[in-house]
Amino acid sequence: MTTPKRHASALRPLEGRCIGISIAESEDLAIYGFTPNAVNELTVDLARRLIALGATVALGHNWRSGGVMEAIARFALAFKDQSASPDQPLILNYLAYPDRPSLSDSDFRELKPIIAFDTPTDPDGVRWERHADDIGAVLRDQASVRGASGIPGAASLLLKESPHRPGDRAPGFDLAAMRFVLAQRCDVRLVFGGRLKHYQGFAPGIIEEAWWSCCLKKRVVVCTAIGGAAMAIGDASST
Repeated sequence: MTTPKRHASALRPLEGRCIGISIAESEDLAIYGFTPNAVNELTVDLARRLIALGATVALGHNWRSGGVMEAIARFALAFKDQSASPDQPLILNYLAYPDRPSLSDSDFRELKPIIAFDTPTDPDGVRWERHADDIGAVLRDQASVRGASGIPGAASLLLKESPHRPGDRAPGFDLAAMRFVLAQRCDVRLVFGGRLKHYQGFAPGIIEEAWWSCCLKKRVVVCTAIGGAAMAIGDASST
């Protein structure tokens, strides 16, 4: 008896979907029995599973030798002939100015078919205005609904900042732009952990990424298993 062939859509049910992964260490990892290395392993394993199911995974992680992005990319190479294309890469990697992926020329050429890199490098402030109109429209919409307070109020200050010198990161806007663009491009955002103290930007990164996703009416799935900012989101959504 022959085994019926399964349709490709059954094998890769997430084909065409872009799923953002917001994950970072939290201050209370030890309380939940996790280590920083376990968080990295969770990130890699989750991304691998989503790629195997056909999804594009979107991450704002930087690159380093032997790091999370390298591990995910090496796994994704096995799928490049099945689904990777310029319109539907297996990995979307957006970094905040002035970060750049630390890849050799040969690694960049090898990974280019499966990864869409978006790394603003505008040296004269053009990067500053690149997303200002879109971000401003969302902030004005939020302010009209909720009033200019909390995250919307803090974020609105970003639009009044002046561009910094070439090579410098604008403290709030460059991180906000990265998180906003990732929210634009994702269909769903998965949220884990994250610090509530000593964060960069105008709000904890995990909370900011979830907030932009909600503003853009994207689905957000929150996992509170490792505490942190995700736990705060979960507590707020239940009240």
